[in-house]
Amino acid sequence: MQANGVPADFARHAVVFGLTESDYGAEFVGQNGDFYTVAGFAPRSRKYPVLATRCRDGKTFKFPARFVVNALAIAAA
Repeated sequence: MQANGVPADFARHAVVFGLTESDYGAEFVGQNGDFYTVAGFAPRSRKYPVLATRCRDGKTFKFPARFVVNALAIAAA
C-alpha cells in the first residue's frame, strides 16, 4: 500500500491499461445501469483485465480496460 492509499500493484498496472492512480476506487456505470467501483487488475487476463466491485452487493466483476476508461470519462463529464 502506498502512502496515498493506492495499492502498489494498482499503481504499477494502471498506466499499462490506460488508467491513472487516481482511478482506484472511482465509480462508473456498467452497461446494465449498476454502479461499480474500480478495485484492481487481473494483469494476466487479456480480455478483461480490470476488476470492479458492484456497489449494491460487493460482488467483483471483470471488465475490458477500454470500457472502464470510457465509462470513467463519461462519469467525469
